[in-house]
Amino acid sequence: MKQLFGTIGGIVKGFAVTAKYLFKPPVTVQYPTERKPIPPRFRGLLINDVPRCISCDLCAKACPVDCFTIKHEKSEAGKRKLIQFDINMYKCMFCGLCTEVCPTECLTMTGGYEGATLDRGELIFRFVPTVEHPANFPQPPQVEGGMIGSAVTTRAAVNPAPKPPAAAAAASSSSTPAGGTTAHGVSS
Repeated sequence: MKQLFGTIGGIVKGFAVTAKYLFKPPVTVQYPTERKPIPPRFRGLLINDVPRCISCDLCAKACPVDCFTIKHEKSEAGKRKLIQFDINMYKCMFCGLCTEVCPTECLTMTGGYEGATLDRGELIFRFVPTVEHPANFPQPPQVEGGMIGSAVTTRAAVNPAPKPPAAAAAASSSSTPAGGTTAHGVSS
């Protein structure tokens, strides 16, 4: 008899949980037409701002799954010039370690998460075009003020980069920035 009351009590508790949600509105999102808002620190697809990259290889060294292929050569001025910067997104585990060590903050994680494809080769993002392989990488989703969830946007909002004295004087004398605005929404 004690077992019977325990079983009936368990069933009543289960139906109580169901009844609690019976009169609440559904939370289903009709995905292709509706999208949930992406949190600001979302770790999505990686994107590299090649003109700002100094090819220091810190991102490749910090990556635990070795998804970076970086090749560079020395220019006449003694600076490193990128020849190849590829990210194998099918290996990436979206940990964000590579973006944390980037000294110029040119490697960021976007709010993009739609990386499905039928060809694995399309998941190798090439940021420096070559003769054999043209540049192929997804364009980051844009919002007012920069990319969604990018380290550039969130860090720049907290710690704005100091301007060199010459650039600060030029910016104060004109109403528009000298170099315009990059894809990240940061003045150059």
